[in-house]
Amino acid sequence: MIRFEMIFVILAGIFLGTLILNENSTNMTTSETLVASQLGINAVSIANSYVERATLPSLAFDEAMLTTAAQPNSIDSAAKILLLTTILGREAGETSQSKYDDVDDFNGLDTMVTVPSLSSFHVVCAVRYYDPSSGNTVFTRTWHKQVEISVSDTVPGLPSVHYLVLGDNQQIVVRKQFIVSYYKFLQ
Repeated sequence: MIRFEMIFVILAGIFLGTLILNENSTNMTTSETLVASQLGINAVSIANSYVERATLPSLAFDEAMLTTAAQPNSIDSAAKILLLTTILGREAGETSQSKYDDVDDFNGLDTMVTVPSLSSFHVVCAVRYYDPSSGNTVFTRTWHKQVEISVSDTVPGLPSVHYLVLGDNQQIVVRKQFIVSYYKFLQ
């Protein structure tokens, strides 16, 4: 009888140990999921804030809108399209985002945004001319620009960029793409 009780106690100990290990594993998985969710929510929020900045009513469509009367709805819009900027990016003196005066100033923006007690996020913006008939970015000037904002989180102390590392080490980056059209600025 004592041997049977001893075997029962040993089996109960093994069962209890297995339950405890499973609980720890579940807690670790839940914690990792919560952190990943928090990082993802913050990355999306940062991307949305840059979308809002790039579409502020105070920003011109192009530097040419500030210096010339280039307007697509005029009779000579084909000639006026040639007044648009050929090189998208910041002009001289636009050293900070507060000095941006047109949409394409966001082209080449590469900055870090720190969320206290969570992480730092790497933000990269690209602006290209866009052809709505083909649905692609183009190198020729058009009355439309595509803005792409990429946000990824960085792990302190590591040189590489990580956002949410999946099982196969694939990295995920939050990307927002939207089209800004000069016609929006006419309203």
